[in-house]
Amino acid sequence: MDDINPNSNISISDHRDTFILDRSFILTQGKTLVTGMPYMYTEGNRVAAVRLLKIWQEDHIIYLDVHELGSQKTFTLSWNLNYNGDYWLWSLADFETLTNLTK
Repeated sequence: MDDINPNSNISISDHRDTFILDRSFILTQGKTLVTGMPYMYTEGNRVAAVRLLKIWQEDHIIYLDVHELGSQKTFTLSWNLNYNGDYWLWSLADFETLTNLTK
């Protein structure tokens, strides 16, 4: 497992559990993700509350382990950091961002 690459638009705060992932599908305040915190996960028509367990990078792929709160299932999300298109398969959002979206 590689450490987070400093040239990949991902940064780690002073605390090893806080990450900034500057991608359009990360709908959080300041593009910040914190392990242990809950997020709203969407993929197609599926919406679920999840808790972020772990985030890591291998080569140019970022991985996020999440735990779905309703079903108690754990799964891994991934994203190729070299992709710069406008289409994404999934997103994560925090409550504050969701409640402050413009109508």
